[in-house]
Amino acid sequence: MSTPRPRVHLSAPSTWMNDPNGLILHEGIWHAFYQNNPFGSDHGHMTWAHATSRDLLRWEDHGPAIREEDGVQIYSGSVVRIDDRLVALYTGHSGPEHPLRGALQDQRLAISTDDGASWTKRAEAVVDRGSADFRDPKVLWHGPSGQWVMVAVEAQDRELLVHTSHDLITWEHTSTYRDERLTGIWECPDLVQLATTEDHPWLLILSTNPGGPVGTSGTWGIRGDFDGAAFTAQADPVPLDHGPDLYAAVTFSGVEGPPLLMGWAVDVEYAGRTPTAPWRGVMSLPRTLHPRGDAIVAEPVLPSAPRSTEPDQALDPATAHVLRIPLPRPGGEVELVGPDRVELRLVRDIGGTTVRLHRAQALGADGRPLFSPRQLATGPLPVTAEDELVLVLDGTIAELVVTRAGVDPVVGPMATLLFFPHPGSWRLKTLR
Repeated sequence: MSTPRPRVHLSAPSTWMNDPNGLILHEGIWHAFYQNNPFGSDHGHMTWAHATSRDLLRWEDHGPAIREEDGVQIYSGSVVRIDDRLVALYTGHSGPEHPLRGALQDQRLAISTDDGASWTKRAEAVVDRGSADFRDPKVLWHGPSGQWVMVAVEAQDRELLVHTSHDLITWEHTSTYRDERLTGIWECPDLVQLATTEDHPWLLILSTNPGGPVGTSGTWGIRGDFDGAAFTAQADPVPLDHGPDLYAAVTFSGVEGPPLLMGWAVDVEYAGRTPTAPWRGVMSLPRTLHPRGDAIVAEPVLPSAPRSTEPDQALDPATAHVLRIPLPRPGGEVELVGPDRVELRLVRDIGGTTVRLHRAQALGADGRPLFSPRQLATGPLPVTAEDELVLVLDGTIAELVVTRAGVDPVVGPMATLLFFPHPGSWRLKTLR
């Protein structure tokens, strides 16, 4: 039996997928471009592929959109709308073997006049620092200053560079943000406004590899202020997901109201070894971000209303499930049991203040164990006696939300965890 493909999560039909790119709501349609190798299930020949959806759950894939050309690969970036055109700002990447460019990452521009189906590239870069690690431009319109803002990273140096422009072609460097609290390589920045009247309404999003919330790769949010030229942090970094499998997460452009985030569901360390070939890679459920005290919590887009679970309930692995699970007693567990082993375990700590989601070991595509010991579980998600758990199961991905019991919508701390179950049906068991 083949590995079950997720039904309501975006994945490439038969090739490699990594970072989401150019997420935008345009003319009532959700567009997701993504890093893709159109020639196989390993990283390489980076191209932007294109998918669309009306509900963020059922996606139609349109294949490659912005292609590698003349040895310049199409790395991550973003899309904005000007009048009836879509404009992509992306990183052009070449390795040291390139005869003209050498190892270089610069920021480039392409225009589409047919809703993202085809693109015309500008021949010259719009920002070139002569760097091999300058990448991942996210562009937004800043109304108060009347200009476009680009945030990108010097990945190895752990620097966020802010540039501004009035025409998306001529850019001025206005500030550099550094933060010693975040380690690893910095990638895929984003800068968004939260829907809040509180102080410090801006949220800087950064992915780090490693150095994420559970020590693996992961995604952080930092509350602060932005004046159109520089970001100033006003709070400690907080996890945007408490699992090991949310990376390169960025928000959709064109959305009014709270920011809507989607990420690549994987730990970068084993991304190339997941046992799903020929397709490899999957996106998280999109989730709206909300401030709650010092934390940022998530409201996921769900394929159905959560349904209550029965004791020893049978579940079909080929179906997407949204399960409402009562909080176990302190020290208690809930298990997802397959024919020959426990695939997932929800464990509440003995003090009753947190839960973690644990997964069974899996063999990678190379036949070796896929997960290190620290990758076998999420970080701790805070809980109170008023909470319950909502667990989304879809093929090879599990997403856990801690939410107020009996209260809609589902919103709270969230954790994303890949798992690779043995063939056969599942049963959900509560161990008191």
